[in-house]
Amino acid sequence: MRRGLILSIMVVCLCANAVLAIDWLNYTGNWNDVAGWVDGRLPTGQEEVKIRGTETVCTLNTSTGDWGVGQRLRVYEGATLLIEQGAELLGAGWMRVGAGSPGTVIQTGGAVILKDGKDKARLGIGDSAGSDGLYIISGGTITHESAGNGDLLIGARGGKGKLVVVGDKPVIAMRTLTVGDQAGASGTLEFQIGPAGVSPVKISNSVTLDPLGDQTTAALMVTAAGSPPTKDIVLVDLAAETAVTGVFDTVNGAAATEGAQVVVTGGGRECTYTLTYAGGTGNDIALLYQSSRQVPLLADQFETAHDYILEELDGYDGLLDPGHILALNASITRPGALYLQTQGASWDPGPGPMLYKLVTGDFVATVKVVDFAGTLVERVFHNDCGILARDPNEANENWVSVNYFPTWTAFVARSTLNGFRDEVGQTAGIWTGTDTFAIAAQYPYIQLERKGSKFYPRISSDGINFVPLTDPPYVGIYNPDDPDQRPLVIDRPDLPQTLQVGLINATYGVTTGYVAFDDLQICVPVQIAVVNASFEDDGKVIEGGVPVGWTANDQGNSGLAMGPSATDGTYFFWQGNGRVLWQTTSEVIAAEGLTYLLQVDVRNSWQGSPQIGLYYLDGETRVLLGTASLPAVGDTWPGPVTLELEVKTTAESVGKRLGVELSLANYPGNYWAEFDNVRLSLR
Repeated sequence: MRRGLILSIMVVCLCANAVLAIDWLNYTGNWNDVAGWVDGRLPTGQEEVKIRGTETVCTLNTSTGDWGVGQRLRVYEGATLLIEQGAELLGAGWMRVGAGSPGTVIQTGGAVILKDGKDKARLGIGDSAGSDGLYIISGGTITHESAGNGDLLIGARGGKGKLVVVGDKPVIAMRTLTVGDQAGASGTLEFQIGPAGVSPVKISNSVTLDPLGDQTTAALMVTAAGSPPTKDIVLVDLAAETAVTGVFDTVNGAAATEGAQVVVTGGGRECTYTLTYAGGTGNDIALLYQSSRQVPLLADQFETAHDYILEELDGYDGLLDPGHILALNASITRPGALYLQTQGASWDPGPGPMLYKLVTGDFVATVKVVDFAGTLVERVFHNDCGILARDPNEANENWVSVNYFPTWTAFVARSTLNGFRDEVGQTAGIWTGTDTFAIAAQYPYIQLERKGSKFYPRISSDGINFVPLTDPPYVGIYNPDDPDQRPLVIDRPDLPQTLQVGLINATYGVTTGYVAFDDLQICVPVQIAVVNASFEDDGKVIEGGVPVGWTANDQGNSGLAMGPSATDGTYFFWQGNGRVLWQTTSEVIAAEGLTYLLQVDVRNSWQGSPQIGLYYLDGETRVLLGTASLPAVGDTWPGPVTLELEVKTTAESVGKRLGVELSLANYPGNYWAEFDNVRLSLR
């Protein structure tokens, strides 16, 4: 009888100590969907949560509830956990991403709060031998419950793990960081830097990198999620006075010793930094800014022999209408040039033959025409070529082009809307006796720029100084001193952000034609970060105060408001009487003659004359590079209006920081205007 009692007690004790589990297995849905849980119920926090299976995607955008002492959470067997805005993961004492098999967490928002208890608030990415864990965070927070625990391990207990931090929005605050934990471990810490930099991983106690040397691996990756900034960037912020233990084996594949050079390219800019383990307060892992330069999204001199029909597209994203292309090659038919020969092709409305790159947002595309089928005496009807920007949605043809077209008009621009083509900007007509081939030969470069919804077709003799096509057409080459001429601007607000941008040729009939191009460049603007650019960061409406990130000489009766005037939630209203609001950015001016574009949404509140300016900071003095303003016209503006200012940098401004000013043009009285969505770019 006593033996049976002892056995019963042992069974009860074993059950009490066993780790219970609840599984989400091979199901795609929301955490709160009970159908995803094998037991048909939600986790209570009294068991280990296992999200597993190759067909599993679990989305968390609400609270899991507080799990008390904290149990384990495992994401493995190929599963993916999505943590979104509104999520509260309150319970895990040990969160294992990839545990003996692959697992992925993608966090775009919400809060992960690791709990104390027997598992000590740990996040292991790639946890245990055979694992492959990936954690990508672009928003939200990862924190732990108290200062006593909170270990972040990338490549934990011999596993393979990777943490990717995207941009400046996420917050990661833990007690310790270890990259490469225990023999056989491989850990990678990657930062994707945007215009405002990147959020540092904040560590309160200690940082350990590659602790076992030959037995562990620690890698640092630094890439771009936009235009990298011209400033020092802290990657790991260590609050304790102790130094970082160890160094990364590699940074972007090269040696990661103190002072290693790191080059980051993205969003039209290449920045060079040096890596230090003694940055910031003396023990932070940081990138120290050295230099920057603008780089094209695509630059092709066509010097290497390549056949785009028989081989891969070699850096381009697509080819349209290949059935009408007889030849498309670089440095084969024409050495040092792209040769495009077509027959029976048409862009009326299209699609016709086109070699293109996908481009998102604003761009400037430029190319030189070095050979063209036909002469004035022996024309090839109706040979045509140019740069075209097309909506990838092929339900209807929607595009804008600038065309080198000596066959008839020297140059022309076209705009096709829902399959209906409009021709604008013609420079001449061959039927009047004009030698359009001679005109075209003087201007071998053509250019198409996108700025928001507007497109600007231009021509150039040297590839440096560009002349706009004219509106109305047939008034010759643009002359700014002629009051009858104005630059052609094609407004296409219907076109999406991402377009196919590339080179075309067509003869609009059975005729065979060709063109040879050289010096193709597609450049995109470098986005410059402006703190609190849309006046949303204050968290509340303020009056008589200065918005976060900005400085004012005299606030007066001004502040933040919400209402129909705003283009984005909250806007800034500004009273006159010589008041100025300004912000010096982190942008360091690299050279003379650079073009910066400032765009601000403005609206007249009452008799206001809004003014915007760009300056460089010389010591403590703001030196204006230029201003732009709108007249005070009562309350009659259709608002908001986008006010633009384009300036060139001067020799005196090189090496100085760039800043933005908002004012009411020193208006003398109680006048108001509104400002919103400040955008600054290097063109």
